[in-house]
Amino acid sequence: SGHIQTQGIVDTLHEPLIVLDKAFTVCNANPAFYRTFGTDMDGTIGHSLFELGNGQWDIPELRMLLSDVVPKASAVVGYQVDHDFPGLGERSMCVTARQLAIPGNNSSQMLVVFEDVTDRQRAEARKDILIAETRHRMKNLIATVKVIARQTEVAGVTGAEYRDRFLGRVDALLIAQDFISASGANADLAALIDQCLSPVAGERTDLVASPAVSLSENQVLPLSMILHDWDEAKNRALL
Repeated sequence: SGHIQTQGIVDTLHEPLIVLDKAFTVCNANPAFYRTFGTDMDGTIGHSLFELGNGQWDIPELRMLLSDVVPKASAVVGYQVDHDFPGLGERSMCVTARQLAIPGNNSSQMLVVFEDVTDRQRAEARKDILIAETRHRMKNLIATVKVIARQTEVAGVTGAEYRDRFLGRVDALLIAQDFISASGANADLAALIDQCLSPVAGERTDLVASPAVSLSENQVLPLSMILHDWDEAKNRALL
């Protein structure tokens, strides 16, 4: 009864697992193992772990680690195997092995559990790339702000005037960044002028004549700054 109950628990687990004897021969496997690795009982039970599939587990280091599990009561935790698995393709599997604990019995068997960590590692890699890209963009943005601060005119202006001009140019920078994000590789000169000058241009739509002019990402920021400075100079001249 106890064996049947234990087997039922093993069969219910979603993680692929097998039980090995001291010679690394598979004594038992759960349905999740068969599903995951596209095999069956005949192709698994009675076979050495190192013969399964196309030999993906036949790794000298893994052999050595598993050989210590029972005699030294050690454990293998999260040993990663990167392999082109039959029917699965390139996957990363983590192997965890411990001596099978049976009450009142010093077992010579070990339980081996497999975890597919491929998707998790790919997601972490994408996150790392995104974080690195964000940091790179932030460094560039801060460097640009510093350049704007140094290039903003200081001669003959009050602190308040410098502040307003500097913040106005920072606003132009932010407008350019938003425009780049929204436009991607399809930046249009007329759209950029409309976005930069719409507060003063009103309803005018003839600011740029056809045909349309496409801009590279590197051209958007300098043009935005030129338009801002032109508009600011024009407004100062009107005062």
